Amino acid sequence: MTDLNLEPILWLACLAFLGMLHVSVHPQARHFRKALAWIGKNPAPLLLLAASHTLLGGLGLWPGLFYNDALHFHPPQPWHQTWTASLIKGWQDFAVIFHHAIAPPPVFFNPWAGALLQAFVTATSQIWFCRHLLNTQSPFVEDWLSFRQTVALWPGVLLLTLLHFPWWFLQRPGALGSSDFLRLLILPEYLLFLSPIPIIIAKGRNSVRELGRQTLLLLKTHSFPLLTIALSGIPLLALFDFILPLSHHWITGVLAPFRVVIASLLASAIHLWLYVAAALLLLSHSTPKPARTA
Repeated sequence: MTDLNLEPILWLACLAFLGMLHVSVHPQARHFRKALAWIGKNPAPLLLLAASHTLLGGLGLWPGLFYNDALHFHPPQPWHQTWTASLIKGWQDFAVIFHHAIAPPPVFFNPWAGALLQAFVTATSQIWFCRHLLNTQSPFVEDWLSFRQTVALWPGVLLLTLLHFPWWFLQRPGALGSSDFLRLLILPEYLLFLSPIPIIIAKGRNSVRELGRQTLLLLKTHSFPLLTIALSGIPLLALFDFILPLSHHWITGVLAPFRVVIASLLASAIHLWLYVAAALLLLSHSTPKPARTA
């Protein structure tokens, strides 16, 4: 049986190999290659997401302020328990990639107000990112155009904030009772059902009826391709989550703070890569509707 203390090069090679399969033999390999090229040409969203993850990681290392479980040392657990936990985390992370382009701040105050703030941050950032993705399909894009379009889409931002609120409010351990089964395994399906909504709003459709119709249509026509992305994306995210705690054995001492930066950059790259591929898939058979500018 594989020992959890294997050299990092082996696990990183597994992660790289899984990524290579996505761009070579995956049914949606074309979209994954396009997503990789898009991120290379448009690094700003990656840097923004990585910066937000780095900030959260830094807070997670600050004793007594905010605890980030993945960044702290844990005694080695049996392999099957560790991998099962990583798969559950990968399932949650896959649902989240459709709904935030900036990691929301931790909650230090009233859980209702905190969840509302987190929902607003995720809704605003995701619609901005979708507008940015749509705008980059044109050769000439005015600076700050995506931001102004996001402001113009404020009814959709508020609607998405309300849709995101239950997710963030129920992320508190014990929010659904003594068992976290619903929060860990069932609640992500809620976000996956809403996965097309940010890009639909970004295309300028804000009415609830139109959002519902377009969401059901996209889920109906793209359910199988999205399923193929999920079946490979979840193991990819799970493998990264599996590797992250092991870095305590590899990076110690004065280099430990760099672990937060490296982990944030890798997590953000995987997050954006999977989402951009899924978004390009959703856009592959539709023509974006320009949003009004402020």
